[in-house]
Amino acid sequence: MKKIKNIFSFILKNTFRLFLLIFVLLCIVFLVVQIPYFQTKIVHKVTDTLSQTLGTEVEVGQVSIDYLSHIQVGNILIRDHSKDTMIYVNKFDTKYSIFSWKDFGVNSENISLEGVQFNLVKEKDSIMNIAKVFGSKNNDTLHKTKDTSKKRNSFLNNLKFNHL
Repeated sequence: MKKIKNIFSFILKNTFRLFLLIFVLLCIVFLVVQIPYFQTKIVHKVTDTLSQTLGTEVEVGQVSIDYLSHIQVGNILIRDHSKDTMIYVNKFDTKYSIFSWKDFGVNSENISLEGVQFNLVKEKDSIMNIAKVFGSKNNDTLHKTKDTSKKRNSFLNNLKFNHL
């Protein structure tokens, strides 16, 4: 009986230590992710992957994520396949909530864009540059999106739209 009690005590102590270690590691990761240097490094990894997926250059200058409620991204650049600037955003700013009582997901009520530049160009093959970068592999397929009919606030400052 004493042997079973010792085994149970051993398992309980080690389980507690394991959960404590996991909790401490998660706290450390959470705190490290709050440092802008690491946020920018993570975003650079994501933009490198996005660049490879889209087959064109995607860059982000800096990023700041504040404790799961606010994102600010600066100097977003997306080039087309001709290496010309297709989309540039000087500043993207949003407040969001990861947890919602109504549904699970990222819910953003306010989005602000400053210094936005869109350069849409119809290329030699009569296809718009944005369709080449973001277009579906099968142009017959339409992607269904979630209903976004709830009230949102969007702010655009210093917007420049070129269609050539």
